[in-house]
Amino acid sequence: MQRASSSIGANIAEGFGRYYKKDFIKFLYNARGSLNETRHFLILSTKLKYLEPKTLEQFEKEIKNLSVKLNNLISAIYKSIK
Repeated sequence: MQRASSSIGANIAEGFGRYYKKDFIKFLYNARGSLNETRHFLILSTKLKYLEPKTLEQFEKEIKNLSVKLNNLISAIYKSIK
């Protein structure tokens, strides 16, 4: 879970440092994948009783918010390319 969650920001930062916008978009997709992977591990942690369901609910809200922001950023960059 630590690797997946730290990969979100790392992919955004690495993509931002790329010269081409299409490369940035590729890394944003990777960040979105890492976000979903983190979500998976949080759900699994709840099923295994390592995490309280209430805590998962809080994380789910943040994950949804971040997912929307990533999708909006991807869309905005695509529009700027065309």
